[in-house]
Amino acid sequence: MGSFTADLTNKATDQSPTGNIYASNSIKKTGNYWILDSGATDHVCTSLSAFNTYKSITPVQISLPNGQNIFSKISGTIVFNLKFYLTDVLYIPQFAFNLISTSKLCSTLNCNLIFSSINCVIQDTQTKERIDLVDARAGLYVFEHSTFRNTVAPHIVSALHCTVKDIHLWHHRMRHVSNERLMVLSTKYPYISAKKLDVCDTCHLAKQKKLSFTLSNSYSSKSFELIHMDIWGPCSVISMQGFQYFF
Repeated sequence: MGSFTADLTNKATDQSPTGNIYASNSIKKTGNYWILDSGATDHVCTSLSAFNTYKSITPVQISLPNGQNIFSKISGTIVFNLKFYLTDVLYIPQFAFNLISTSKLCSTLNCNLIFSSINCVIQDTQTKERIDLVDARAGLYVFEHSTFRNTVAPHIVSALHCTVKDIHLWHHRMRHVSNERLMVLSTKYPYISAKKLDVCDTCHLAKQKKLSFTLSNSYSSKSFELIHMDIWGPCSVISMQGFQYFF
């Protein structure tokens, strides 16, 4: 495990006799603070209540930054939302903080971590969708997050990160694009379903062709002698001149 160290409050950080900065006791083992750690090989959680599911494992030896060796006998899954979750998280109550291994996170979620001076964006590698945002605080990338409690079975975790397959949802997202265009997109982007779109009531009403105009006997001999016009309104925002209708 890497030497993660800082004060997560806005107070000045303190220095330990060994030269490592350490965090204040006010946030130890809260279960909600998570630190992105590039030096950690595994995710670590200090509270068993934070796990959505967990199981006993063959003891894994962990080397602490102070040189002490301990063993973790429990591993599990922690879900923050439907797209952001951690698997194979080691339960280590001796730790002061919950750690997220950046290398394991990128590997498991197939995501990119984009760091800046103020935050870290967790982004899906394929769709470029933002999965979550981690703020930079006191020199660390840390966030406070509650677990997603709707998950009760470990076998459904693998389905949490499935991209949207609902063809109707994609149809609405893309402003009611035609079924033919959706089929073309599905060949280029596998996370878009290739299922044939059912009849859309919105498209049926909004895209239907109007009846043709009846024949007219009105003719004009010069410009603006005959004008066809329509009125629109009332507008919810009144114009600068106080009008709510226009031709």
